[in-house]
Amino acid sequence: MRLLSILKLHLFSLRSSSSLSPHYYHSCSRSMLHLLCRWKDADIMEWQQICNILSGVCSRMSGKLVSLQKETQDSCHQEHERIHLQYREQLSALEEEYRRREEAKNQDLEKLQQENTWLQNRLAEKLQQIRHQSDIIDEIKKELLQSVQRTEISEGRRLCYEHKIKQLEEQLQRYVSQHGAPSIEIEEDKSSAAYAEINRLKKSLIDLQQEKDIYIKTYHSEIAKLREKLQRQEGAQTSSEVCSIEKLTEVQTDLAEKKKAIALLQDIVEDQYCQLRDLHKEKGMAMPSNTKLDHLKGLLGKEPESEVDVVFSESKSLGS
Repeated sequence: MRLLSILKLHLFSLRSSSSLSPHYYHSCSRSMLHLLCRWKDADIMEWQQICNILSGVCSRMSGKLVSLQKETQDSCHQEHERIHLQYREQLSALEEEYRRREEAKNQDLEKLQQENTWLQNRLAEKLQQIRHQSDIIDEIKKELLQSVQRTEISEGRRLCYEHKIKQLEEQLQRYVSQHGAPSIEIEEDKSSAAYAEINRLKKSLIDLQQEKDIYIKTYHSEIAKLREKLQRQEGAQTSSEVCSIEKLTEVQTDLAEKKKAIALLQDIVEDQYCQLRDLHKEKGMAMPSNTKLDHLKGLLGKEPESEVDVVFSESKSLGS
């Protein structure tokens, strides 16, 4: 009802202001002017009531705005606190995961280093064993060479004895052809110098032949033993080299897998860091100092550097 009267008054004031001119009041009577004044007073009172109503409405709206602003600030502060707490929880979880993976990586690296040390020790032992075997082989070769030299000397002595026997037989034949058939005394005289020398030379020849046969048998048996020993050593060396190469290949494969895992983990860290940075930018918050990308990557440590390649090259040179 009040609104309706306000609208009527407003329309009437607009109509009266548009129809009345400044000279209209001079032509009006006193009673008419008094009526117009009463109407104006009523209009002023109505406008005053309207202003009071509007003032009350504005005061109530300002109170509501203040309360809403306070509630909004409280809710924003709580939201910021919740987001910050969530970020801190995520960061703690990431750091815990990083520490766990770092411990696992350190354990794997320690295990690989122990295996690497064991392989180095085994290769050093194999190298020492092969050197010892080479020394033994050299000694056997020297002994065989000395045996061959002794055999050659014995063969030379035998040839000399055969030559002397042949010369004595030729002298004997010439003597028989010149002096005819030997007499009975000569046949019975076995103690003459020529026959004694011939018998001695024949006996020496037989002894040398037997000694030569013994040396030849010993020489062939030692050569057979040496070949068999060399074959066994080559087979053992080949099998040990194959085992060492397989072990080194396995260690290299494990190291390559660890490097791939560390690279993948660094990619995950970078993705998580980008997400956290975007969230901080959206909320207008600064990144903490312990959430920098270098710090997070530093928690992962450096990539493992192995000595397996060096050991592998040493084993190859040892095998060659």
